[in-house]
Amino acid sequence: MGLEVDLEDDVGSYVPAVQLLGVVSAVQEHEPLLQTGIPIDITRSANGQRLYVRDATMQYVEVVDVASGRVVDSFTLSHRNTHFRFRGMVVDPQERFVLLNGRHYTKELDRWDVGPHVILQVDLETHEVTDIARR
Repeated sequence: MGLEVDLEDDVGSYVPAVQLLGVVSAVQEHEPLLQTGIPIDITRSANGQRLYVRDATMQYVEVVDVASGRVVDSFTLSHRNTHFRFRGMVVDPQERFVLLNGRHYTKELDRWDVGPHVILQVDLETHEVTDIARR
């Protein structure tokens, strides 16, 4: 059994799946298998048609279409030895971009170099960072 989402309450588990339950009937409608691992946080779109799922490593976002129950998109800002781990996520009501609050972690030969807290604005079509706010 995966993460149950009744669009009112979110509950977690150690299974890389999301259970989408009908709001009225509470009957399981879909169980999309997530590609990036265990879900740790779910953010709903303003219209309730999509779920933005953050994985337990805090590096990946998967987008689930509620109607079809399928993963329709996913992205990460981590590359090679530099990881971007984000603690918070806010989706634009028009779903053009997402704001991610986190830090860059770069693996050096003998240590991890930890960057400052930043808020990144990421375009949801291109997955490119379009703006950066630093503390």
